[in-house]
Amino acid sequence: MLVTPYNIKVEDSNNELIELESYRGKVLLVVNVASNCLFSKQYKNLEELNQKYKNKGLKILAFPSNDHGQQEPGNIKEIIDSCVSRFNVSFDIFQKTHTTGPAIHPLFSWLVEQSENREGIKWNFEKFIISSDGKLVGRFDSHIKPSNAKVINLIERLLEEMEDSSDD
Repeated sequence: MLVTPYNIKVEDSNNELIELESYRGKVLLVVNVASNCLFSKQYKNLEELNQKYKNKGLKILAFPSNDHGQQEPGNIKEIIDSCVSRFNVSFDIFQKTHTTGPAIHPLFSWLVEQSENREGIKWNFEKFIISSDGKLVGRFDSHIKPSNAKVINLIERLLEEMEDSSDD
């Protein structure tokens, strides 16, 4: 069977399995996050994107991971409490997930395989953009903020294409 993001299941913050099929038709920004990382300030940028584009078809999916520098040691309740109190996030945060190594989650395995360079995830806050038809169309490393023009321009272009195709 051809693996697409839509036949991958993820565990939400309530321990329920969610099929990514439920996000079909949306532009997805998938991010591996860590609360104690220097890049955690990007939560603020992610929430700004969420507020600006959520009603236009963008979904931000955050996957806490302790794989890079052990910078996400808490449980899911502690993680969400921290994200809400520090950055007022309202986008989807999933259970802690392995983004590298032998236990890598199938979603992150797919993201790496679909990436142009196929390099493994090096650090927290790598960003992956999936088009509304399920193709990986952008990957940005930790140093590139969600507010970077390249990220925003790609999201806006994909949302515009999605809107144009729904007008047909």
